[in-house]
Amino acid sequence: MQDDPAIRLWLNDVSDGPPDSHVAIDESEATSRKRKPSQQRASSVSTEGYTENLSAISKKRKIDNPHLTFRAEDMKTGTMHNPPSRPSLESSELSEAITTKTMSESSIFWGEMRRLPADDAGLGYQELNVDAPPPVAADLVQRFGEISKGIGILPHESKEDITSHVQQQSWNLQPWKMAFLEKGDESNAALPGSVPAWEDVFNLCLRARDCFLEGHDGTSWKIEVHYELLKKIFRASGQGHDGSLDFMSCTTARPERTYLPRPWEAKLVDFCLFDNTDADSQARLDFISVTPARSVNHTGYRPLHRRPIVLSIETWRPEKTLDKKNLAMGVWHATQWSFLRSAVARKFREDDRETASKLAYKALRELGFIPGVIIHGHHWLFVFSTLESWTALVDGREQTVYRTVLWAGQEFGSTRSMRKAYQIVAGLRRLAGWATDVYMPWYRRHVLLIRDQDKDA
Repeated sequence: MQDDPAIRLWLNDVSDGPPDSHVAIDESEATSRKRKPSQQRASSVSTEGYTENLSAISKKRKIDNPHLTFRAEDMKTGTMHNPPSRPSLESSELSEAITTKTMSESSIFWGEMRRLPADDAGLGYQELNVDAPPPVAADLVQRFGEISKGIGILPHESKEDITSHVQQQSWNLQPWKMAFLEKGDESNAALPGSVPAWEDVFNLCLRARDCFLEGHDGTSWKIEVHYELLKKIFRASGQGHDGSLDFMSCTTARPERTYLPRPWEAKLVDFCLFDNTDADSQARLDFISVTPARSVNHTGYRPLHRRPIVLSIETWRPEKTLDKKNLAMGVWHATQWSFLRSAVARKFREDDRETASKLAYKALRELGFIPGVIIHGHHWLFVFSTLESWTALVDGREQTVYRTVLWAGQEFGSTRSMRKAYQIVAGLRRLAGWATDVYMPWYRRHVLLIRDQDKDA
């Protein structure tokens, strides 16, 4: 396979990143490329800081707050990822058909986003400004910034082997210079999951290229690329893989309507990463017995009803716009936040509803945010949501209400090149580390009501 000239030519092209016509060049790679990098689109979030981004949330809200809805210019993203022309259509005809469909999808989506409710459990959107992220997620945003530039994505022990493969292909070594950790740096060693072998990632990149060029549908992308990559990371056998986290396809896992924010319809995702341990089995059974969905999650999906979801992944074909998938992830996360707020409020049952809700919100602020991943063809994006509160007039009186805000837009990897594919691995392992180090300890303490001394016992 490696001696095929066509494959060698393609991999030599994508090893330094995607062409300008498909995606903007990373600043870190601009100096190693001869083509002039395309201008980056200005961020819609003010560089003056997170506080100004959410200034409207700290006040009594207005329904058509421009900071909490998509803007018209954010809708025009469909042409960036158009597939190659099909023989049955002229290029101009295909372009017109895709543009018309994209405009139709955006119009529908724009209409849905204008239905923002004035009451509890609403949904808002912010395009992430990596220079001024929400403080609760600043550390993870910074780490994903480094991952997106290929910095420290691989252990030092793999340097010799991977460098040898790169040289065998006569590829440019410059983009790999910062990819390896220094000798003795074990900062990524304890992260869940495994780093796949070169041959496995090589084959996955070939599958992804075939899916793109031959116009595979979304199901084919999931089976050929997404599922296989997740399996190589989270189901690999060997030293250091304890199976504490696993993943599954969950395309039919519907959110529990009790927690679904009005006026949205249920939105589904494609994959979930979940806690696969049984250390808290009795506490989970006790919790299940008192929840509407009979589940430890915001969905009653049977295979997940005793397995806490720690990361949700949504996928989308390259010729589609991201609008609907941002909405789907936003509604899914809003449902999850509503579930968590209800679950945490259980321990404050002796207080009135308003007080219990405020106390639950305080515990949720300790968690800070919930991450997610959206896959758009080749490209993998890190998203996260926060839960914000403010005072609004409800039924003629002031009341504290809550809204999920989805922060989207940080691409961290791609199956268009080998190095960027390893960035995907690094990003997913980093999120898995957050799940085991932050989310599950918080979940045990505030949802399952397991105290540290109970766990030690």
